[in-house]
Amino acid sequence: VVPVFLATLWLADSLSAWRNGLARSGFFAIPLACVALFIAWTNHLRSGSILGSGYQGEGFSTPFLTGLFGLLFSPSRGVFWFSPPLIAALCYVVCFHRRHPRLCFAVFATVAIKLFVFSKWWNWFGGWSWGSRFLLPAVPLVMLVLLEPLSRWGQLRRMEKTLIAAACAAGIVVQLCGLFVPPNQFHNNIQFLAGAGSGRVQPLADREQLLMFSPPQSPLTGNWPIITHGQLDWFAARFDQFFPARLVLPILATLGIMLVVSALGLVFLCMRAPKEPTIVESGLRIGEPKPSVVRGAAWVLVGLNAILLAILTIGISANGVWRFEEKYGPLPGDERREPLAQWDFLDSCVFLDETVYGGRTSTQWSGWLEVPVSGVYGFYAVVSGALEFRLGEQVVLSNPDDPRFTAARRSLRGDVELRHGIYPLHVSYSPVHEVGDRTTRWRRQIHLYWTVPGGGEYEQIIGRSWLYPRPPGPARRMITEIYRLKVGFVIVSLLALWWVWLHCALRPRVAEPRPN
Repeated sequence: VVPVFLATLWLADSLSAWRNGLARSGFFAIPLACVALFIAWTNHLRSGSILGSGYQGEGFSTPFLTGLFGLLFSPSRGVFWFSPPLIAALCYVVCFHRRHPRLCFAVFATVAIKLFVFSKWWNWFGGWSWGSRFLLPAVPLVMLVLLEPLSRWGQLRRMEKTLIAAACAAGIVVQLCGLFVPPNQFHNNIQFLAGAGSGRVQPLADREQLLMFSPPQSPLTGNWPIITHGQLDWFAARFDQFFPARLVLPILATLGIMLVVSALGLVFLCMRAPKEPTIVESGLRIGEPKPSVVRGAAWVLVGLNAILLAILTIGISANGVWRFEEKYGPLPGDERREPLAQWDFLDSCVFLDETVYGGRTSTQWSGWLEVPVSGVYGFYAVVSGALEFRLGEQVVLSNPDDPRFTAARRSLRGDVELRHGIYPLHVSYSPVHEVGDRTTRWRRQIHLYWTVPGGGEYEQIIGRSWLYPRPPGPARRMITEIYRLKVGFVIVSLLALWWVWLHCALRPRVAEPRPN
């Protein structure tokens, strides 16, 4: 979608505006180029190719009309079912285009590209999700169209107001339906229904695709029986899984104060009499901020986010697990002797994938693992060699040092029920010995993953935001939590946008000439 926004900057009526658009597009492209280089670098580290994104084996095999209908209207993923206000917004597209042609082009060109790409994608429905997750980034863009009727709300007919209010109310009800139920509960109940009587086990993606077009299997209808039976996903009921119980009242009080202050601020802004507009403000459209305010807010936003990123990066660099290695002689029998070398350092995760020559090197990781919620965790390891993974006194994964188990790469899985808290972690690993023609090779491969309760069945590497070299104190856990949730970036961005909004000419009017 980058060309769409570049074209939006170029669209202009005059040559000078065209040149300004080209200049702005240059500044727009600088951060995008930095991000593209970073993605290419990470792809190269992960797969050896700058284009190796991890999706090489997947393609665009869905018939276009099937995917398009599914993204827009299917009972389980149709964006209009899960975002009813979009229906009201589309009724004002023509008026929106007349007043904001370039913005309208940017919005709907972006939507068209997303629809075209994901309608052909083999997994167009996006797996387990509430609604169409592929189209979710486009929903706020299309909702900009509703600014057209809202900016002249007093001039609308009663029927128009009723329809807009009804669409917004329906949107709130739909989101509450998804909010009150654990994310994957209904999908877990019905994922094996499709093709159950066909006499064969269908692939998971095929079963899910059949479920997308069946109204009874839609989460919109399936979540309501769960709600009516009282199986609600109340955060207050699971508060002790995330925070100490003594923090319930302070957190609720803080949230209440924030809501009251925000409400009073909105009331104050609505009641404040508009000031006499300046010449610059008189030329602005409704909702358009002053250029100087936009530039100032942009620099403030960039600076504060950069400072916050630096603080969090420095803070999180102290997280991880201690990695201890011992290197022995080049022959298998030398491992009984004293190690030739020993060293230890802080590692960001339990991960090795390399072939080394010479002596055998045994590796151990020791530290502490934070368990975010209570429940059953799945731990997975892809390993070539002997492995033992412990949490406390419990052995979670084990691959014995026996040629029957270490001769080839193996995938291990272990499920364990854990309470929210901090657990001591210890991993012992010995690589596979391979004898070549002229030298001794050791295949060192271990990938350690986990799945978190309620987070789906997607394995994730246990990163440094969950690992500590020693039991963490309150300050270390707070820094890690902020880094993990990226709350700081959201707060700083909202503050900058709030500043822009306060300085916007919300209701500009041309000053009438005063009589002499």
